[in-house]
Amino acid sequence: PRPVHHCAAHPTPSCWLQELIRPSCLLCMALLFSLFSSSSAASPRPLLVTSADGAEGFAVLTALVSARDPSSLVGCVDSAGSENSLALRALGVALRPADDLRGCFSGVSFALLAAPLTADRAARASELIAAAVAARDREG
Repeated sequence: PRPVHHCAAHPTPSCWLQELIRPSCLLCMALLFSLFSSSSAASPRPLLVTSADGAEGFAVLTALVSARDPSSLVGCVDSAGSENSLALRALGVALRPADDLRGCFSGVSFALLAAPLTADRAARASELIAAAVAARDREG
């Protein structure tokens, strides 16, 4: 069976983008980069990337660091001690633990929901979507 596509902009599995986007969600990453990398330098709005220590999230955040203030970037990570997490921290990206999804989403304006490339990816994507919706409802 085809993997179900989940992302912040298109959370429904029946989304027409499902036909265009493969599990890597490269189109969403490119759209995110083009939309938010040009955010006002004076006050960039906080952007969260989940699975930031995974291949996809790490690639997005390292690309965004070159285009915007790293202090406006937040990475939700599974392991704060992983090589990718340490590299992101060295670049100035704030890291938050993935086992506290409420904390991950707190105070961010935008989020790229990249589920980890694991066997439970669909379940983790559903958890991320639910946490994002709850954060939106809490913070208005």
